[in-house]
Amino acid sequence: MKKFLLIAVAAFGMLMTACSKDEVAQPVAEKSTVTFTVAAPELATRAEHGDGTLAKYLTYAVYNRADGAKLFDGTATMDAELKATVEIPFVNGMTYDVLFWAESENSPYSVNWTAKTVGYNPAVTLVSNSKDYDAFYAYVNDIPEITGPVTKTVELKRPFAQLNIITNDASEAAQSGVVVKNVAVVVKKGYTAFDFVAGNGINQGAVTFDTAAAQTTTALLAVNYLFTGGEKSLVDVEFTYTDVNGKVDAAGEVMEFASVPVQRNYRTNIVGSLLTSDGKFSIETKPGFETTEHNVDVVTVASAQDLADAFDALNDDDDTNDPDQIILTGDIDLNDLLGTRAETIKNGLTIAKNKKVTLDLGGFTLSFDSEQQGASMIVNNGDLTISNGNVAFLYKGQPDTNYGKGNYTISNSGKLTINGATVSVDVVGYENDKFPHALYAVQTNGEVVINDGSKIVNDHNIALRIFANVSPAHLTINGGELKGLRAIWLQLPSADATKAPEVNVNINGGKIIGTAVDGTKDSENILALYSYSYGNSMQNVEINITGGEFTGDIALTGGANKTAIETLNITGGTFNGLWGDVYSYGEDALAAEAITIKGGEFSTLYPMVYLDSAEEVLTLAEDIALEEALTFNGEGTLDLNGKTLSAVSTQTGTNYNMIDVRGTLTVANGTITTKHEGQNMGWNNSTNVFNVTAGGVLNLESVVAKNLGGSDMAFVAHLNNWGEVTLNVNNSTLESPYVAVRVFNSGYDMNNVTIKNSTLKAKNCVWVHNYTAADFGTQDKADAQKALLNFDILNGTNTFEYTAAAVRLGMTNSTYLIDNAVGLKYVAEQVNSGASYYKGSTIKLIADIDLNNEEWTPIGSFAQEHGFMGNFDGNGKVIKNLKISNISLDADNYAYAGLFGLTEGVDANNENYIKNLVIENVNISTEGHIAAAAIAYPYYTNIENVLVKGNVTIKGGNYTSGVLAYTRRCVNAKDIAIAANEGSSIEGDQTIGGVISDIQMNGGLKANYSNFAASGLTIKGNKCVGGISGIISQQALNGATVKNVTIVCDDARRGIISGADGGNYTITNPSYENVTGADTLVGAEY
Repeated sequence: MKKFLLIAVAAFGMLMTACSKDEVAQPVAEKSTVTFTVAAPELATRAEHGDGTLAKYLTYAVYNRADGAKLFDGTATMDAELKATVEIPFVNGMTYDVLFWAESENSPYSVNWTAKTVGYNPAVTLVSNSKDYDAFYAYVNDIPEITGPVTKTVELKRPFAQLNIITNDASEAAQSGVVVKNVAVVVKKGYTAFDFVAGNGINQGAVTFDTAAAQTTTALLAVNYLFTGGEKSLVDVEFTYTDVNGKVDAAGEVMEFASVPVQRNYRTNIVGSLLTSDGKFSIETKPGFETTEHNVDVVTVASAQDLADAFDALNDDDDTNDPDQIILTGDIDLNDLLGTRAETIKNGLTIAKNKKVTLDLGGFTLSFDSEQQGASMIVNNGDLTISNGNVAFLYKGQPDTNYGKGNYTISNSGKLTINGATVSVDVVGYENDKFPHALYAVQTNGEVVINDGSKIVNDHNIALRIFANVSPAHLTINGGELKGLRAIWLQLPSADATKAPEVNVNINGGKIIGTAVDGTKDSENILALYSYSYGNSMQNVEINITGGEFTGDIALTGGANKTAIETLNITGGTFNGLWGDVYSYGEDALAAEAITIKGGEFSTLYPMVYLDSAEEVLTLAEDIALEEALTFNGEGTLDLNGKTLSAVSTQTGTNYNMIDVRGTLTVANGTITTKHEGQNMGWNNSTNVFNVTAGGVLNLESVVAKNLGGSDMAFVAHLNNWGEVTLNVNNSTLESPYVAVRVFNSGYDMNNVTIKNSTLKAKNCVWVHNYTAADFGTQDKADAQKALLNFDILNGTNTFEYTAAAVRLGMTNSTYLIDNAVGLKYVAEQVNSGASYYKGSTIKLIADIDLNNEEWTPIGSFAQEHGFMGNFDGNGKVIKNLKISNISLDADNYAYAGLFGLTEGVDANNENYIKNLVIENVNISTEGHIAAAAIAYPYYTNIENVLVKGNVTIKGGNYTSGVLAYTRRCVNAKDIAIAANEGSSIEGDQTIGGVISDIQMNGGLKANYSNFAASGLTIKGNKCVGGISGIISQQALNGATVKNVTIVCDDARRGIISGADGGNYTITNPSYENVTGADTLVGAEY
């Protein structure tokens, strides 16, 4: 037969004893002697167990503190008083540690001196009730560096807890023939060894003390020594006894004691009527072995009267009889006290201030019902822990509609801890009414801790109310469940705005559930947490959420005072609100400062309005259908968390922006869609997944964003540049039946668009749309509205799937950033196909580009109406390995071979420009005319700071040169150079130059040419061959340098600077060095 007795035990310290003197042989050369006086503390009284008198055999080991190595060991003998003097010679200048161990001759222990541990000897069968098992130790690690003789006192202590099982009904049992014969004890979750250095038990497991004769004293049944640590730990104990007269089963009577606390150097006593009663026992824990008296710290109760008596003992002025733990052995109804204790039963049970107790319900129910308004089942003014069972209060009175007299299962003004218990409140008579009365499961203005396995339940009102009329008030939820129409109500009850009570709420786990009587959603009343002030300031209220599951909203700043917002920090948890998950009735700006969201998973987007830093993130817990469009003014991240965020628009006559981005928003890791299901808005209004405006920044990372259509003007990302706006897209897909990205230049500021590693699917993947003169009425107004665009989309990492155009342009003053060959090729394709001439736009390199000697098609062709009409800023980056060998010729045998074939401004007053261009390694071979590394035919183009270098081979027909070819309508060209490696060459038929094919006037235009230079070349042609140009006529060149150049030409029209003299020219500041093949600056007349 088993008796299952659930107990919890406090613990008090064991004292010790020891005395004699032994001189040991010197193991090392004596330098200085350290004398240790080793003893166990004096004991007031010797007891049969716990006096330690058999532990006379003292052993020690000495260690080098520097490396922990054992140096030597020795032994000594303790005298009858358990004292000894040990003298050990040490070397000066060294530091040492010493480990002492005292045990009986027949102890069951084995010491590992190297590891500094002791354990039960596996060869020994442990038994109960052996005095040989008592032992002592000391680990001395505070000996100073040895410089001379030292005397040190060492106090030994035990590495165990002593566990005693004591009965107080031996006489009564004997009268019925039960006399204990043998006992055995099994300790579960004990330790089989002990670490001397750490002072803790090690190797956790079951420890069995086998059958042994019971103690000769009839009360003390079993004594055992358990390895353990300096902090209290819990073990489970199984105790078995047999009977001399065979009154119990032959196998023995078994009792189990759960969660028994034990602590090193402390004694734990289990005391009770163990032989005659199943449920009446107590626990004694006390410091020391000096007396045999037993202070009762744990009381078991089986009736309401027993419970009342235990609370009377707790609350009286005599602290010596205070129970630490009260354990129920069955269900108890406090109403059984009515009639006998009517004067005290209004509030059921009371714990006085400065009193501490654990109420262990033992798996049973403690109940109470009352008709009195203002009655509480338990009033705690001290330190109360409730565990393992149910506390149930039923209110049967009339509701107080004035809310002046509340009824609470527990009213707490001290510290309340709920460990695995359920605290509930219920009503009779108005079960389906909402908030009819101040009825709460827990009301607190003190400290409450709720742990795993606990439940606080009120299906008719608030589960837990913090009534902060006393400061501070604290609530910590580590687990369990709080359930009510409002699970938690945080209330500041005073109207005094000058007062700011301190309230701290920490929710680390558990379920916080707002519910309804009828099971339906009630967005007005169902809240997980609600804070409300009647006037007090909220400035000292702090709520920290690191975990937990929330059903119902967290609603802040209700009531009269909204000048200060509660501090709310969310780093974890899941939130399933009925309206907004988290919101404040205070101003959004104040709330955004007070609310920080850096974790958790949410079921609505409303908390996004409080994100205001890059570290803050809102993570979706589930798919969300957005019912209202959202405007985002803050800063933070929306983590879709693999979920889908969707919206449907039915409005007409105005633009629909699913998310209007006016702050800095990152959207990541999921799908977002919108669809228009109302009347087709035609071309007047648009439906947008995102609208970025007013200085907004939108970052899309690993997102699938789709506009599912329904209206002609369907955009995924819409940029409206009233204030500089930015769109960054990476590893994402943007899809629309019309336009994926629309840049609407209706403002004056920069549009920044960067798209990388992404796919755009649309009729027009990107559309840049400017207001026109027709929009504004005059061209001047339209021109004033032209904005800058900074685009990095043609970078070769993207995929464009379109039916009309990858990029539809209608913009001026735009900048496209390019960082690879694919992007540069894309520009050539757009120009050469006539899709875009980039008029008014700028192509800007942001990285070196290697063309890999793959066949290059020049940017700009006479096959189209226009050439490249945009601007090009090489930004000092290098384009490498340009190759042209298979270019088609037109009817006039013109090739227009170069990086650019044709560049074109509008006229002399509206030029485009090419600048800051560097080309390294060039191989051009054609039979056609007009060939140069940089620009074959610049037409109304300003050219500045262009360099060709490296290995250069250019071969063509007429008008062939190193940098620029046919430049007759070039307005300005300055700082143009070719610096080739040895072996480089330029070769053609006629009008061949190292830098430029010819410097001439066409159409009466004067041009400015300055600072041209050529070096490292062989320049070859039949006529008109020069180090800088093939011919100069009617123009001026200021600054011309030729160095290390060979000119090969049999015609007289060859020269160091210019091959032919076209007349009416000037050359200033020329210089040359190491030039062969020509003797004059300019050759013969043309």
